[in-house]
Amino acid sequence: MWDRFDGASLEDVEKVVEEWRTAVHDGTAAAQGWPEWINLPSKVAQVAAVRAVAAGRRERDLAENTLVASVCPGLVDTRASRPWFDDFSQAKSPADAVVPIADLILADHVDPARYGELIRDGEVLAWRP
Repeated sequence: MWDRFDGASLEDVEKVVEEWRTAVHDGTAAAQGWPEWINLPSKVAQVAAVRAVAAGRRERDLAENTLVASVCPGLVDTRASRPWFDDFSQAKSPADAVVPIADLILADHVDPARYGELIRDGEVLAWRP
């Protein structure tokens, strides 16, 4: 699935998401190699969209100490997440989940290694699993 989004422009991301949506609606998503769990393609598309925007702004943003990134808090124990997951033993409270996000936002300087990336708990996550 990541191949569909590698190096994509924002317009390309929109096109791939529309292809996925159409495949879901016409029942051909599995045959086209899309995962069954709807959350996976939607999150990959979100990160791909941020990467596309960041690619065009990187030099200017870094010169201005502006960070563009995707942020994943990890599993957070909320009423909204309870129906979807069985094991919350590693989940964070909302108060704990916001701390690394606030630290990222309030940092004095933007780390260029984090620019345009997916970040969880202050660490860059690999684009591909």
